[in-house]
Amino acid sequence: MYTFDFTYQDGSNKYFEHIKEVQYVRNANVTVYEKDIQKHLFPTGYDLHLFSDDLNVTVSGKNLLYIEVKKEN
Repeated sequence: MYTFDFTYQDGSNKYFEHIKEVQYVRNANVTVYEKDIQKHLFPTGYDLHLFSDDLNVTVSGKNLLYIEVKKEN
């Protein structure tokens, strides 16, 4: 599982733990499964849909500066 930390232009941060899957729409639907998360190059201009066992959240890509992804122990 992974922790995602999103940093926005206004300096705010949002973080989400225990993520196992990420989805977003670029030219087509993209699904990134847990085994591929750490090496995936996530875009900053698109909304990302994060999934864990007990969470389903959409994170806005608007004004997003960077995404930090950390593997959990």
